[in-house]
Amino acid sequence: MSEALSKPRNVSYTLCKLNDWTERRLIDTNPEFQRDIVWNSTKQCHLIDSIINNYYIPPILFSCKIRWK
Repeated sequence: MSEALSKPRNVSYTLCKLNDWTERRLIDTNPEFQRDIVWNSTKQCHLIDSIINNYYIPPILFSCKIRWK
């Protein structure tokens, strides 16, 4: 039997920090279960506009996996 999922936690990070982690490949943006791109260019532009104008963006959910060395 697999282990139970850990309790979710609410943590806030800046867009700059998330971008840094993505560039350093600490965030896997293409896991096996990730669906293909579903937003067209217009929707992607609207998201960028919302970020620039500091509009509310719903939470982004991440699944964390600890890598033991």
